[in-house]
Amino acid sequence: SEFTADLTDLLHYGAKNELRVLVRSGAMPNSRWYSGSGIYRDVYFVQSEKTHLAQNGARFITEEAGDISVIRAEITVENESEKAKNLSVATSICFENADVASETSALFLASGEKRTIIQRIAIENAHLWSDISPNLYRATISLLSSGEKIDATEETFGIRSLSIDAKRGLRVNGVETKLRGACLHHDSGILGSATYDDAEFRRIKLLKSAGFNAIRSAHFPLSV
Repeated sequence: SEFTADLTDLLHYGAKNELRVLVRSGAMPNSRWYSGSGIYRDVYFVQSEKTHLAQNGARFITEEAGDISVIRAEITVENESEKAKNLSVATSICFENADVASETSALFLASGEKRTIIQRIAIENAHLWSDISPNLYRATISLLSSGEKIDATEETFGIRSLSIDAKRGLRVNGVETKLRGACLHHDSGILGSATYDDAEFRRIKLLKSAGFNAIRSAHFPLSV
């Protein structure tokens, strides 16, 4: 599963740095099938200002889905600089490249402080997500200091309501939905343990065309 390592104190500023990512898996016995060895997921180098949006620090939750849908945005900001900061967090939401809503919040962070702000954003006549119509919105989040953008990120999310009870089972947007699922392992068969975008897309497309609408990934965490 995903993890991060803070390299700030290990870098030599103003000089050339070499970043090497190694894995040594020989000390651990293998499993009953060959699950692969080495680095078989993407590795990213993330660079930011000392005051920044937290890694994986944005969540979008549907509070209401209807004629006017309400989205709860939870955005975490960190200030690792030596000074307090007056900041603004601007969130813009679009659907199929058309802007549909936006919200801006002011934020004061002391030095060393980490805080999550909450924005509630209303979207009229939202295109709801379901297994039949998997509509997705894109949110662009910008962190500003004195009007200057110092960090930004993008997230995608779907707007939908979920409910479950003993009589009607699972309902998505008020519609009874039967789960037809398959169990997936982390590898792609003869392609091995590395994740390839085309292979993952093809696998899900084949399952969808065969009538599946759910996957079970309990054996291994899904790759991000």
